[in-house]
Amino acid sequence: MPDRIPTFRPPWINRRPRARAPDVARPNAHQRGYCSQGWKAARREVLVRDNYQCQVCAAVVHGKRAHVDHIVPKSKGGSDEVSNLRCLCVSCHSKHEGWRAANAARNAKTFGENI
Repeated sequence: MPDRIPTFRPPWINRRPRARAPDVARPNAHQRGYCSQGWKAARREVLVRDNYQCQVCAAVVHGKRAHVDHIVPKSKGGSDEVSNLRCLCVSCHSKHEGWRAANAARNAKTFGENI
């Protein structure tokens, strides 16, 4: 069997930009309070209130695919009150988090901060 012929592969193909390591390690879910009985009760209450339905795309979600999201992020002064929480599906939650990260990056560039 003949040897494989080497092919040219441009360096930009299959290369993703590497994510920078944060200056401070992010606390885990337990340290942020997402394993407490209070959070679990609030999560259940929000899922029942929203009928296990994503508030963005109206998909019905159950189990681990049902995410509970803060409307006003905790980093911006939001709370864990039920009125500040909503049910989202996995895809809408990831899009929402990506949108938040993009806005944070845009704001940091606008104000000359390093990310």
